[in-house]
Amino acid sequence: MTPPSLELVHRTIKALFLSLAWTTFAALSATAKPTTELDLTSTFAEAALARSGQVLHDRTGTMDLEAVRKSDQWRLSSSDTVPGGYSHGVWWMRVRVTNRSGAPLQAILDLNSPLQDYVQLLQVDPGGHVVDQDEAGDHLPMSRWKMAGRTLKFLVALENDEGRDLYLRLASEDGLHVGVRPALRSLAEQSQHDQVDTLVHALYFGMLLALLLYNFVLFLSTRGDRALAYYVLHLLAFGTWAWTFRGYGFRYFWPESPGVNQHVLLACISLSAVAQALFAMHYLRVRRAAPRLYPVLVAVIAANALALLSPLLGGYAVPFFVACFGVLAGTVVTYLCAGYLVRKGSRPALIFFVSYAALALGVTMYLLRLLGVLTPNFMTEYGFEVGSALQMLILALGLADQMNTLREQKLEAERQAAAAQTALVNRLDALVKERTHELEQLNAKLGELSIKDELTGAYNKRHFTEVIRTELARHGRQGGVLSFCMFDVDFFKAYNDRYGHPAGDEVLRKVAATVSARLRRRDDRLFRLGGEEFGVLLSVDRPANTVAQYVDGLRQAIEDLAVIHEGSRFGKLTASFGLVILDSTSQGEPLDPDALYTLADRRLYEAKRNGRNRVEVQLA
Repeated sequence: MTPPSLELVHRTIKALFLSLAWTTFAALSATAKPTTELDLTSTFAEAALARSGQVLHDRTGTMDLEAVRKSDQWRLSSSDTVPGGYSHGVWWMRVRVTNRSGAPLQAILDLNSPLQDYVQLLQVDPGGHVVDQDEAGDHLPMSRWKMAGRTLKFLVALENDEGRDLYLRLASEDGLHVGVRPALRSLAEQSQHDQVDTLVHALYFGMLLALLLYNFVLFLSTRGDRALAYYVLHLLAFGTWAWTFRGYGFRYFWPESPGVNQHVLLACISLSAVAQALFAMHYLRVRRAAPRLYPVLVAVIAANALALLSPLLGGYAVPFFVACFGVLAGTVVTYLCAGYLVRKGSRPALIFFVSYAALALGVTMYLLRLLGVLTPNFMTEYGFEVGSALQMLILALGLADQMNTLREQKLEAERQAAAAQTALVNRLDALVKERTHELEQLNAKLGELSIKDELTGAYNKRHFTEVIRTELARHGRQGGVLSFCMFDVDFFKAYNDRYGHPAGDEVLRKVAATVSARLRRRDDRLFRLGGEEFGVLLSVDRPANTVAQYVDGLRQAIEDLAVIHEGSRFGKLTASFGLVILDSTSQGEPLDPDALYTLADRRLYEAKRNGRNRVEVQLA
């Protein structure tokens, strides 16, 4: 089994189980008391709110606070978790807290989860007035959270002997609710909890990073071992998924882009499953050792690869269950392969089997803790991290063992081939020549890459400085026509803000490709000078009277891309150009690169001032 597979499976089982459990409980339970009291004394450290309070399932999702307060559908909770499951309704939880500590008290309500679409906390006084309200959720920008962090948190402040009803409203955008375990902690207890949590995850993700780098180096040293390559890919995808699943991605990487979270989770789930299955295929030698299972495993890999496209279905719930199905199938088939090969005496299969037993144990403890079967402790809280860490360490040791075995076999083969030393030397000599040729090609490719812009493929600004100096010197000696224009995309910042940076990057690639395709002559060059700003150097033998018409053709080609840009007054993507033409009749001192750049830049800004989507020309 694969780590993301078990996590997906346990989330799915949990959702279905909690939905069934809640239905049964609601049918058998009598109406609870209006509220449940929770007194916070001077020794207060932590309280599980769900176990101390009541829960209500608003199946229509239309009830407001007043309707919720008067409802007779409240039920006492039998666990410390607010149920999850699939429902387009809203879950509510309430509990009355009273400060009996003898002094003003501040506490943190922590949901212990980063994965809840929309959460609202309403603090209501005994008279029914809302004295404070707050919102958070991974579908809201973090700038709207009052308490930014890895998990969803809210501040509760009470005067001495003050009592409040805390109403927690949990809503989902597309019906998939993740069960949460709300806890109320004192500031000191929350600080200690956060320190332990940060330490555990720092060790966990540090170990993942160390394993990733170690195996990547091994991959390089073994000249492309496929099992290592797929294991490195799995570590990368699984680590990214775990980082996002635990809330660190949203907290540190994209706090103002909530939609990124679900796309990263879904993509990394399926990618990790694909990489894990490919790793198992090569590590266990399935094609040779279990030929009947090999086509099934290939089909599962293909299904998970297709699941990478599931976010195109929209929302999160449907792609989630599509990914779950693919990962579950991959888990079953992969484990069947391992079990079959264990029976045949395969040592790699035994290591593979044991590693997933460790993961299964850790995830099972974590799942039973969420379901309230096991009491809270370190292993139940971090069972997922401990189990997956053990699984990856065991697999890493298995890879090392396999490499040692292969190394021994290689040494034995070398000893047996001692009689053919001359032939071996000749072969090695040919191999050295082949590698030398490959390195020369690689160096040439690296030289090309050093002067190219990685995003657009255009030449970079450093190369522009070198080329323009040479061309100006040639123009000074030989005369003729030398033309240089600068252009940039109109209203590009507005495009990025509206459609996102990935879309902006794609636009820059399209613009560069369009202009490059129209540069027919050998000495015509396109440069990316920075951001959305480009430069075009046109060859010296082009007639001066055709240059402006040619550049306007470049402008028209960009406009003809018909890229929709609602932030532009043109309604589509356009560009402004500033053109400088130096011909053989140019008067005055020869221009240096900076002066030529400045002239073109001025014409560019003149084009912008004159309405954009135009070409301004200067003869120098």
